[in-house]
Order: sequence, then C-alpha cells, then structure tokens
Amino acid sequence: MSKQQDKKNTAILLGGIIALSGSCESTKNVDVVSGEVSDNRLSGEQMLLDSTTLVKRLQQLSVVEYDTVMPPVAMCYSMAADIEENYQCPICNSETPSTVYNNGNIKSIRTIVEEIKAMGYDVILDETMFCSHCSGKENSRPELIFKIRFSEKSAYHKVRSNVYAEYQLVSIFLKGEKTFVEYVNASPKTADECLKIVEKMTGLSR
Repeated sequence: MSKQQDKKNTAILLGGIIALSGSCESTKNVDVVSGEVSDNRLSGEQMLLDSTTLVKRLQQLSVVEYDTVMPPVAMCYSMAADIEENYQCPICNSETPSTVYNNGNIKSIRTIVEEIKAMGYDVILDETMFCSHCSGKENSRPELIFKIRFSEKSAYHKVRSNVYAEYQLVSIFLKGEKTFVEYVNASPKTADECLKIVEKMTGLSR
C-alpha cells in the first residue's frame, strides 16, 4: 500500500473518530440538561409558571398528607422597647420618623421580594405609606403594599402586609411543592393556614 493511500485511510479514520466523539459529547450534554431539569423539579427549583399552573399547585398541596409536629411554645415573654430611627425612602431619600424594628423588618421583606423577582415574577413592594413626603402625610400605622401579577396583560393583585412570614411563604410556594411541604412540616402553622396566606398574598385561589 502506498504512503498516499495510508494518509488517506488515516484521515478517514480520524474523521470518523472526531465525528463519533462529537456525537457522544452532544448526547452527554443533552443528558446533563435533562438531569438538571429533573433535579430541579425534585428540589423545588423551577422556571416561571403561569397562574393556571400555580392554582393547580395550590390544589395539589391542599391534599398532601402533612406530618406537622407542633414545637414547644413559650408561655410568655417580654419585648424590649423599640428604638427610634428614621426611615429613609428609597425613592426620594427623604427621612420620616420610624423605629429600628420597622426599618429592619422592611429590609428583610425587601430581600424576599427581590428573591421572588429574581425567579422572574413581576412583583413590586410599595413603601409609600412609610414616607411622609411620598404619601403627603405621616401615617401612624403605615403598611407595605405588595403587588404581584402573573401576566403582562393582567392587573396587579395588591395586598397590604407588614408580616415578613407572609412574604416568605409566597417565595417558598413559588419555589416548588417540595420546598413548601418541607417548610410546613417544620412550621407550627398548619398547611391550610399557610395556603390561605399564599392565596391572600398572590390572589390565586384553589
């Protein structure tokens, strides 16, 4: 066999190996992606869902057999006096008299709302009532207004709440069924109570 023929055969063989390895790599990538999607579903992580799918999730979570164990509850406790601290509006930067507790609570809720927003959901946290400049008056009992919608064509569902746990429940619910079940099993609240809070905060209904 001539050297030219040897080179030709070698080139054909190398081409086949490269094509085969490329094919294997593509298959491997597909398997990895499929595995990631599967793992995400199991772990509760997921992509943006519409309201219809989320309502089905509410219905499914309503019939789960929860094994909730009530933790020991303290009979009584005393709260330390709150410390005065000005609230600084993130919109106009004006300051309004407030307390350390209120400001800390708002910051914690902002973090949860940003977490929900990072999932891809259209949410807004309206702090207007806490700012005397933006609201045009000083509110003795200011409330945060949570706005959420699941479609660009729909109106925002609005609800007033200063309770961190209620925002946290929305985030937990949107992360997935498994995350919600795990939370309820470690929570003193019953599953039904938690689902009612999710409904109140999102406007979704079973």
